[in-house]
Amino acid sequence: MNTIKRNMPLTHVTLLLTILLSLAACGGGGGSSGQTDASSEALQDGTGGGQSATTRPELKISPDNELRALVDLSIEIQTSTERSFVSICPHPGVELAVTSFDYDTCMVRASLESGLRVIELPLPNHVDRLVAIVWYYETSRNPLIRTWQRETGNVTASGSIWRINEAG
Repeated sequence: MNTIKRNMPLTHVTLLLTILLSLAACGGGGGSSGQTDASSEALQDGTGGGQSATTRPELKISPDNELRALVDLSIEIQTSTERSFVSICPHPGVELAVTSFDYDTCMVRASLESGLRVIELPLPNHVDRLVAIVWYYETSRNPLIRTWQRETGNVTASGSIWRINEAG
C-alpha cells in the first residue's frame, strides 16, 4: 500500500489538493435529455416567451440586402511617376492638413510605380468618406490629394470603383 511520505513538501500537497478540487468542481452537467429550457422553447415556437407575434416589433429586411459588414471598393490609381506612395484613410471630416494628419488610421499604405495599380479594399459600412494621399519621391512635387464619398442612394456600394489619377 502506498502512503504519502511525511517529508513531502507543503507546495506539493497544496498543488495536489488544488488539482483534486478543480477536477471535482468540473463535474455536474446537462440533466436528462427530456428536459428543455423554457426560454429556448419560447424562441422556437415564435411566441417570444408568452407574447403573441402581433405585439412584438418585426424586423423587415429587404431581399436584396446581403447583411454584410464590409463592401468591396475597387480603387484604380493611375500615376506617371516612377516611384510614389499612397495612403488611403477614412476622411477625418475636417479640413485636411497632410502634415498633421493621423496616418495610423489609414486602411491602405502602398508603394506605387508608373502606370495603373488596382487595390481592392473591403470597406466597412460605417466609412462613408475616404481620402487618398499620393506622395512623390520627387521633393519638388506636392502630394496629390483625392477624396471619395459613398453615393447617397447606394447603401451597399458593392462593385463601386474609385478612379484616382493625376489629371483630376
